[in-house]
Amino acid sequence: MNLETVILGMLRSPASGYELHARLKAHCRHFWSASLSQIYPLLARMEGQGLLHSGLAPSLQGPDRKLHGLTDAGRARLASTLLSAPHMGVERVPWLAEVSLAGAHGDATGARNQLTRLHQQFARRCATLQADLGNAEPEPVGPDAFFERATLSCALATARAQLAWCEQTLMTLDRVPWPASRSEQRTGESRS
Repeated sequence: MNLETVILGMLRSPASGYELHARLKAHCRHFWSASLSQIYPLLARMEGQGLLHSGLAPSLQGPDRKLHGLTDAGRARLASTLLSAPHMGVERVPWLAEVSLAGAHGDATGARNQLTRLHQQFARRCATLQADLGNAEPEPVGPDAFFERATLSCALATARAQLAWCEQTLMTLDRVPWPASRSEQRTGESRS
């Protein structure tokens, strides 16, 4: 999956680049993000590939806005992508990469502080996702609302699992046999 496919799916109804950015933030923020500086060049490239068409439309505020819509080729690309096998590639998970390096703290205190901050972030994420899920339609009307609720539910389950993992890791951190600190090593060396 890539941003192009996400945009193709969001352009089932015409939108400007700014509106697409707002839709991403409103409906996909728990699993995908993109900046306007990524969206606008991609829209131009996709139009050049014949996947989109665009035209100017009056704006209630300011100058006319450029609306983008799918071409037949864009609809075909979206359908083809959605019919392929799910994309289960290896994700880049920055916080997990940071945890993998927590041994560089040299002691449990630094690692515990790092994990505690991570725990707080997971707890905030769970609360935000729970609120988003609570604000979603309880009985989704139509496929878009149904799948938005389904992705929110998945994101919340994932965040809860991450929170539980972090709690377990913090509970077992004291079992880690940390090497002696450098000052302890120097003191031990001078006694020899």
